[in-house]
Amino acid sequence: MQQIIYCIFVSGGLVLDEHTDGPHRIVGTAEEARARVHAYFDDLRDTINRQEEAGLAVVNTYVREKLLSLRQQQEDMAVLISQVAAVCTECERALQKTDAEVCYEGFPSFLRNVAFVFYKLFQERMKDKIL
Repeated sequence: MQQIIYCIFVSGGLVLDEHTDGPHRIVGTAEEARARVHAYFDDLRDTINRQEEAGLAVVNTYVREKLLSLRQQQEDMAVLISQVAAVCTECERALQKTDAEVCYEGFPSFLRNVAFVFYKLFQERMKDKIL
């Protein structure tokens, strides 16, 4: 009988005990080991799930910040392109003008009147020399 109780104890099961009113369940060492293995891997799954969520949060934050940075750079580049286009247009206009006209436009507004007078005088002298 002792050998039978030992086998039941290892695997677990129902045992009739002389000291109790009826049969009761005894958890054997094999069942205990299985339960520990299940508990260990449940904890491991929980840990891996938390680490996965943390890793995804880091990646999502990085991607969000990178996209914001790229959008800002795109807006900055659009402004620069607009400024370069304006400068190119101004250069094209300057190429179509004489040197005196370019110099005249470069003066501040209060000096333009003076420059205009000198320009007109210059034109009159040039006409006299040609004739």
